[in-house]
Amino acid sequence: MNKIEFNPTVTKRIVEQDRYLTFIFNDLLNKNPIEEETFILKVLFNSNVLANRKLENQYVDEFSKEEKSKIMI
Repeated sequence: MNKIEFNPTVTKRIVEQDRYLTFIFNDLLNKNPIEEETFILKVLFNSNVLANRKLENQYVDEFSKEEKSKIMI
């Protein structure tokens, strides 16, 4: 299994596509307005994306798209 690296842009896309993650993200952001968005995304990545095979696969797909778009630029 390849190591999956945190990428805030990709994680944000995954969060925006999932109602539960969007709810948790907004809740954490509202309760912790001092925290940076990237920190909250990292918490969601570690606690939800890596713990869910479906989200993990979706993340890998999105990450691949992100990497390909960098190569095209």
